[in-house]
Amino acid sequence: MIRIRRLDEPAVLEVKKAQWDRAYQDRRAKKPDAKAWSSQYGHEEIKRRLQAMSHHKCFYCERSVKDGCEVDHYIEVAERPDLAHEWRNLYLACSECNRVKQPNKVVPVDQCLDPCDVSVDPAEHLAFAADLVQARNNSERGRNTIQKYALDRLELESERRKQLLYFMTAYTEVLSTMNHEGRQAMRDDERELLRRFAQPEAPFSLMFRSYLERHTL
Repeated sequence: MIRIRRLDEPAVLEVKKAQWDRAYQDRRAKKPDAKAWSSQYGHEEIKRRLQAMSHHKCFYCERSVKDGCEVDHYIEVAERPDLAHEWRNLYLACSECNRVKQPNKVVPVDQCLDPCDVSVDPAEHLAFAADLVQARNNSERGRNTIQKYALDRLELESERRKQLLYFMTAYTEVLSTMNHEGRQAMRDDERELLRRFAQPEAPFSLMFRSYLERHTL
């Protein structure tokens, strides 16, 4: 999870939100547990804006979601039906994070990290030992976030491990070149090559940011 800056509300929401809200209220009046329609809150224009915000990654786990992404309600519609079409409540999730996340009655969302909270850097609460995510300095918000979105699930660890292997291959090649040329320090272009793994658009960039900082790269 990395900090995400929310872009302006998509035009389709500005035009359609009030209409969609009224229709949803009418459905709930007849059937209180009626669900909001994903064809509306998950409209392609909304999805594209969320993808642009997150560099085409899941807001929660940072997995690439160019395909198979879903629009998620940060605060569950069952709790706040009035936020079903509210722009600030719409997030982008991979299908797996959306499926496995714990409900608020188990892990309240207000006790977790919010990637769209500009005042909090997830890197202050989450860290990595190789591909294993941990709560930095035993952060309670970090622990809650890992639990809520199952950021420590095996298939995610496997994907992070694969990306880490790509990084280690590049790192080993840089060290080999330095050794061959008898250098003690990396060139700027070599550092830049490794730092690309921690750029916001890279999958699992927080993991690599944590690794680079730990090794002063």
